[in-house]
Amino acid sequence: MNNRNLIIAAVGVILLGVVAWQFLFKESAVSNDITINPTLGPFEVIVTTTGELRAKNSIEINGPSGASTVGIYRLSISQIVPEGTTVNEGEFVASLDKQELQSKINESQLNLGKVQSQYTQAKLDTALTLATERNNIVNLKFTWKRSWRK
Repeated sequence: MNNRNLIIAAVGVILLGVVAWQFLFKESAVSNDITINPTLGPFEVIVTTTGELRAKNSIEINGPSGASTVGIYRLSISQIVPEGTTVNEGEFVASLDKQELQSKINESQLNLGKVQSQYTQAKLDTALTLATERNNIVNLKFTWKRSWRK
C-alpha cells in the first residue's frame, strides 16, 4: 500500500508542476492587430461596393402589352439612348427590333393569301356545280314538257 500511495503522490506532484509551469512561463499571445502611426494630412474615405444604382427620379417604360397574344414572345431592343441621358416627354428613348413582328406579318399575309385562294376555288367549284345543276333542271323541264305532250 505504501507503494501505491507513493505513486499517486508522485503523479499528483508532476501534474501540479506541469500546471504551474504553464501559468508561470506562459508565452505572450501574438496580436493580430495592425497599428499605424498617424500622420497629419487629408483623410480620404473610399467605399467600394457592388450592386445596382437607381435614379432619384425615373419612370418605368413598358413594352407592348399584347405581344404575347399574337405569338410574339421575344422582343429585343435595337436602339436606345445612352445611359444618363435626360429625356423629356415624347422624346425618343428606345426602339424595338422589328424582325420578329415583320416575320409574323409575312406569315399572316401568306395565310391570308392561302385562305383567299381556297375561297376563290370554292366559289368557282360552287359556280360550276350550280351551272351543271341549272342545266340539269333545264333538261328535266324540257324532258318533262316533251313527255307531257305525248
